[in-house]
Amino acid sequence: MDQNSGQGRVGAIRDSSILAAGSLVSGLAAYAFIAIGTRAVGSEAFAAVSVLWTLWAMSAAVFTFPVQHWVIRTIEADSGEGTVRAARSSLFLSALVVSVLLGLVCWLARSTLFGDDGATFPVLAGIVPLGTVFMGFNRGVLSARGRFKSTALAIAGENSIRAAAALVMTTATGLGWALIGGYLVGFLWPSSLRLENSGERSSDGSPLAFLGGVAGGSLIGQIVLTSGPVVLAIVGGAPIQVTGLFSALALFRAPYMVAIGITPRMTAWLTRIVLDEGHPAIWRITRRTAVASVILAGVAAGLGGAIGPELLSLVFGPEVVLGGTTTAIVAAGSALATCTLFLTLLMLAAARTTLISAVWIFAAIAGIVVVMSGIGAPVDTVALGFLSAEIVALVVLSLAAVKPRPRGLVRMP
Repeated sequence: MDQNSGQGRVGAIRDSSILAAGSLVSGLAAYAFIAIGTRAVGSEAFAAVSVLWTLWAMSAAVFTFPVQHWVIRTIEADSGEGTVRAARSSLFLSALVVSVLLGLVCWLARSTLFGDDGATFPVLAGIVPLGTVFMGFNRGVLSARGRFKSTALAIAGENSIRAAAALVMTTATGLGWALIGGYLVGFLWPSSLRLENSGERSSDGSPLAFLGGVAGGSLIGQIVLTSGPVVLAIVGGAPIQVTGLFSALALFRAPYMVAIGITPRMTAWLTRIVLDEGHPAIWRITRRTAVASVILAGVAAGLGGAIGPELLSLVFGPEVVLGGTTTAIVAAGSALATCTLFLTLLMLAAARTTLISAVWIFAAIAGIVVVMSGIGAPVDTVALGFLSAEIVALVVLSLAAVKPRPRGLVRMP
């Protein structure tokens, strides 16, 4: 084995492990924030914080993930930071506009959303988009510079700050400020905002168009991944089934959450391969991903059906009950979600982001059709809708990825 290749592989494993650990800490800190907050102010008062948390989660999908990976991909493709530096002002100005608009909407609907007529929560909501763009930019620059330990610390630190701040907060408003305080972690690396005017300027079009394609797909993909319990409640599922489905999705989504954590390392790697080798590399990676997805889904379904119900009871308590068929379906769909995430990164690396939103719209429609068909018990139908959406997304993303692109994608020596 070539020594440089071996060292590169070891380095990639090390970086991925560090990023995965940061993602794990972030997830645990998020649970801690919610647990501390609900006990500190009570479930009723925490409702306003829950709305703000939901807005943050959606904003992270729409802004943090796309911005982070656009920065990584662009700096890698250009071999420099010039394009990102030139687009920085317009990116943050656009985020400011969105923040003002969201704050205004939340102000007009403050009684409905937050249960009071105060200005604090609408103001906090207005800060969220700007903060999530800042976090995406911060992590993207750190990752593009190969500073993966710092990236992991930024990922872990955001929710850790929130959890730590929640320990001393005794009001819902205080918890809201604690949530916003998580963005302060980005200021540990002010150098992420100081970019060099280097590299070749990218010819992959407007960064806002690039980001828009990823943002829409990321949001819809997250809705497909997490909305099952809400859909089940709407179609008449029993409360115990809603809780069971929520728990199953949370449990089997664990590999996906780990994969999300290591995506900064994967994006840079995929971009290098695609730019150096072009379409043959895309075809090879897509084919292998398709084969792996079939194997992973099969294994996940088998394990989910065999030990899923017992595992749910062990982790969440004996009152959480779900049948083996449903856990098998959810496990398979969750495995496919990890594969669709990888294909999304491949599309991003190849600058094919305008197709991502369309793919997920098509997949979501397929899932809705299955749910509306009512082909089985409500809980099984909703689970099948989730699995169907992930299958359709995987197939269409694969077809979109291997579609030949005009010349200009391959990096010339």
